[in-house]
Formats: sequence, C-alpha cells, structure tokens
Amino acid sequence: MSYAVSIDPALTAMRVTVCPRGAPLPEALVPTHAEGADHLRAAALVVDGEIVRALDGGPRLDLSGAPPRACVRYDVDLSTCTRAQGPTDCARSGRDLFAPTSVWLFAPETRSLAAHYELRFALPDGVFVTPIAEGDSLEPERVLLDERSFAFVTYLALVHARARAIAVPGACIDVVTLEGAIEASFDARARWLEAASTASARVTGSAPFERMTALVVPTVDVPGTPVLFGVAGRGMRPTVTLLVSAHATEAELVPDWTAVHELAHFLTAYVDHEDTWLAEGLATYYEEVLRAREGLITEAEAWAALESGFDRGRAECTSGTLRAACASMRESHAYARVYWEGALLVLLADVAYRRAGSSLDRAIARAWGHRTEHASASELLDWLDGAPDGPFTTLAAAALDTEDFPDVAAANEWLGITWENGVITLADDAPGAAVRAQMMNGGGPLPSQPSRCTPNED
Repeated sequence: MSYAVSIDPALTAMRVTVCPRGAPLPEALVPTHAEGADHLRAAALVVDGEIVRALDGGPRLDLSGAPPRACVRYDVDLSTCTRAQGPTDCARSGRDLFAPTSVWLFAPETRSLAAHYELRFALPDGVFVTPIAEGDSLEPERVLLDERSFAFVTYLALVHARARAIAVPGACIDVVTLEGAIEASFDARARWLEAASTASARVTGSAPFERMTALVVPTVDVPGTPVLFGVAGRGMRPTVTLLVSAHATEAELVPDWTAVHELAHFLTAYVDHEDTWLAEGLATYYEEVLRAREGLITEAEAWAALESGFDRGRAECTSGTLRAACASMRESHAYARVYWEGALLVLLADVAYRRAGSSLDRAIARAWGHRTEHASASELLDWLDGAPDGPFTTLAAAALDTEDFPDVAAANEWLGITWENGVITLADDAPGAAVRAQMMNGGGPLPSQPSRCTPNED
C-alpha cells in the first residue's frame, strides 16, 4: 500500500491518497492518534482520480466493498494550526508548519506488524519536509513506513529551508530551525545540541542514536527560560522538538536541561503512559547527572537541582498512589509528583546498584538493545535489572501503590548530602562520598568515535 501526500502552497490543506499495491484495500483506515480525527474534513473512494463513493466523516473510514483499483483519498484541514497549539499538535511558525503524523496519518485498522508502506510527499516549490526516515536525508520526500510510524508520533515540519547536518561524536544531527525571530546563531545552536548529544553519550560511551532530527521552533521570549518546552519522538528516526525563546543566547542554551532531558528518553525503550514515572523519572534524573558529567553545571548544582525537585514532588504528593497519579496526570497536572517521584526512585535504584558493585549506567547498557522498542515498565525494569525481582523492580513495587513519597534520607546520609533551607552541603567523609562523586563525574574524554555525517551548508 502506498501513501501520496500533497499540500497547498500556504500549507493549510493536505490531501492524502492511499492506494493498494498488489493487494486489496484494508477493511478500514483509522487515525494513528486521536488528533487525526479533529483535522479530517472529507474522505472518499476514488478510481482514476474520480470519486466513486463518499465516506463517512470518521474517525473510522469504512472501506468495505471498495471496487477494484479503488484508492482512498482524504483531506486534512491545517488552517487551524496556530502557534498556541504546538508542539504536540500542529503549529505554525512564520511560513513554516509543524505537522506531526498524529495530525494527518491514518493507518490500516488491521495490519501485519512486519508490513511496510511507501510514503511520498509532493510539495510546493521551495518547501521541504524535515528528515524522518532512518539513515541519511538524501531523499526525505520518499519514506518507507513501518509499524513504528503508526505506533509512535513522528515529529516533522514543512519548512522553507533545508535541514543542516552537524557532526557529533559517533552520530549526526539534522537541524531545522523554523521561521521566526531567534537571536542565537546557527553555530550557537549547533554547539548547544552538540553539548547535549555528548552529554547523552556519558551513560554508555555512545550517543543513543545514529542519526537524529532536531526541530528548533522560535517562540516568545521568556527571560530566564531559554527553552520553553521540548518533546521527544520515536517513529523511524529519533526526533526532538524544542521551543526556544527568541532572545536566548548560547550562554543560556548550552547549560539548559531541556535538550539533555529529551535525548535521555532515547537511552531506553518507550514505556506506556501509565508508566510515565519510569520514562520521565529516568530522563529527569539524567538531565542533572549528565549535565554535571559534561561540565555544564557543577556537582553541587546537580545535587541541589535534584533535592529541590524532590521537594516539589513531595509537596504535590497530597493523596493517591503514584500509579494513580500517572493515570490521571494529564487531567490533574500532577507532573511534579510523577516526574520527581520517578527521579527519586531512579536515584535510589542507582544507589542500590552501586552499593552492589554495579550502576544505573551499567543497567542502561544491559537494556541498550531494546531502546527502540515499546515496552511495559515491568519489561524495562527486568532488562535494567538483568534478572527478575532485581533492585529497581523491588523499589518500584514498594512505591507504586502507596500514597507516601519515598524517603531519601537514608540515601542522602550514606552519600553525604545535606539539604537544608535550599542549601546543599556535600560531606567528603561520608561512607558513600566516593560513589557520590562518581555518579556526577564524566570520567574524562569519551572514546574517539567517527561522526556519521559531514556538516553541510544552507
């Protein structure tokens, strides 16, 4: 089956035509994510471009009884995409459009998990689609979709300037900056993303991707907040979208936590929303640890950021279990509790691993081969522990169904950490002081790794 995607010059209307290739059409097409139904405007079965049957407005497009040689054609309204909606829905930045697949991609309702589908973009002159496929970006207008394209949101944009590749140790990043006011030069943005990428390699010695796309979206200026928001996407290629303040400088961007946090998501398998504590806990913990290892912040600053975060999570832990908080997070907005209780459990797991002669870094290495997969929390914990009922699994089992925020006091005492009135004190004579230093120490230069791309110009 093949997809042909066209869009008007104003980037306000998209037409998607789905045709069979040597097999009948599926019984139905369905939106890959809920947002797709909101933007669907019309659908029909067509033969040789002529409508033979209009289809119900969906969200399920019933294709039963389709005549031979019929294709499905559906129209997607992108005129409602505004800056206020991004970056998880579609959004407009200058003439450019952020258009994730969740907005416009419909999938066969029943399909083989091993199936592949061709996708081709027909774009107006001067408009480019950002790289979303595995490998290099020589032909981004043609993509082979697989099950990851339907299971995960792929973040892409339709832009008026091609991606620029930057080389990082062992990997490559295709950088796209959407139109809009932004003070930081391209070189400054490149150094920021290179620092975040190198920090992500401090866990196992390798970046968690070979080739990645970074979508930089200029947004309103918020003093003291160089990056307003970030989101990581899987699909066939890792992609991060980062909303950058118009007047953010290189000095503000490079040490910022957001890009490091988003790249940390690629260290492990994707886990379901009901297990958000684990995915966000790992990324939140590593956003501080990796910045310290890379020298972007000091060890004391990293510990202070963690302890301050634990305080915020504890303050939000007023009722209900962590499991319940994850399930209702989007409605209750209990983000601080979920993220920081998760981060505390990750810290406690790291301490438990290290007291047993291992580390969380080694656990990540054990689970490394699964990092592009979709997993439950129990599966990921088994991969991290290396055996059933390991240290992390045990900690999680004790915390998920209680209303109490985990106690960090014993771990702090062993590590030699005192946190009082917003002031961090690190004791060098504590039993675990050497371990505490190792947790935040980058361990010197990373092994030399050839880049996977050659930098290019506009």
